[in-house]
Amino acid sequence: MAALKDILANYERRLIATALRAQGGHQRRAAASLGILPSTLVEKMKRLGIPGARSAPWPPDSISAP
Repeated sequence: MAALKDILANYERRLIATALRAQGGHQRRAAASLGILPSTLVEKMKRLGIPGARSAPWPPDSISAP
């Protein structure tokens, strides 16, 4: 059985990913939609291992081969 800490981290990771996708990867708008400060979002992204590129949505819906 997974520890509560792991379950919460996975849930938080999914919420952040959903918010970023809904806002086209824009971190400031994603943070606002989650009701947190942009700096808090960045810290959570670092802690959870979520890439922080501002120019591309995360996670990508598809990856195209060159």
